[in-house]
Amino acid sequence: MKALSVSWYKIPIIARRILGISLLFVFGYWLANFFIKFLFFFMYAGVTIIDKVFSFAINLF
Repeated sequence: MKALSVSWYKIPIIARRILGISLLFVFGYWLANFFIKFLFFFMYAGVTIIDKVFSFAINLF
């Protein structure tokens, strides 16, 4: 397995910085995308629950 091991000190600092910054951008994009989708799902779920509550209240009277 020695051929597949990576020694970080042999990789130039610029390559490591580019790799780190690109990984930060990718993970940041995933996190932002998840939170935006979660926000819209939360708003949709809230509207459906409120609609059910009001339809139940209207059917009572």
